[in-house]
Amino acid sequence: MQLCFIVLIKMLKRVLLSVSAIALSFAAVQSSAKAAIEFPEGCRMGTCYTTTLESKEALRSNELGTLYLINMTTNLYPDNRIEHRTEDRQRFVNYHGTDSVTQESQQYVFCSKVIPSVLFESDGKYIMKRLALFESPSNANRGDHQTYLATCHNLAGPDYFSFAVETLLIREGYTTQFIAATEQLNVPNVLEMMELYPESY
Repeated sequence: MQLCFIVLIKMLKRVLLSVSAIALSFAAVQSSAKAAIEFPEGCRMGTCYTTTLESKEALRSNELGTLYLINMTTNLYPDNRIEHRTEDRQRFVNYHGTDSVTQESQQYVFCSKVIPSVLFESDGKYIMKRLALFESPSNANRGDHQTYLATCHNLAGPDYFSFAVETLLIREGYTTQFIAATEQLNVPNVLEMMELYPESY
């Protein structure tokens, strides 16, 4: 009887250790899912900025991909390079009333190997920007590419436009024949964009 009791205690210890390991593993996955991704610094017209992808939430999926709502913060500050320092800082402070500004924003990203896209709202309409991920983006579109790659593939840079990234995308099943395009979606709710494509599940 005593031997059976000892064996039972050992089995219970193993079960508890297994449960603890699973809990730690799950916590690590949750922590990783919530980890922020900071994009490389950018500067334009006397203002520099760093943008951070704070969190993402999967809203709906269909045969083509998954639509995410993402939360971002952007820190703005004067261009501190020597040739710009004094003039740009004064202009920035005059406009914002401070030497740094933090902005919060939300955006939609459609993670899809067929139509990789970012979406935003303008005048009550939803605009979809289809991304040509294998082309060098213009300065205006670099942020969209970074946002997509960070959201859909957890890429933290610093180089989002390298051969290694292209190789990753090809391995993931993306086609190199994407054509960049911007289209207005005639839907009152962004979730309805999923109905424009194959049935959601």
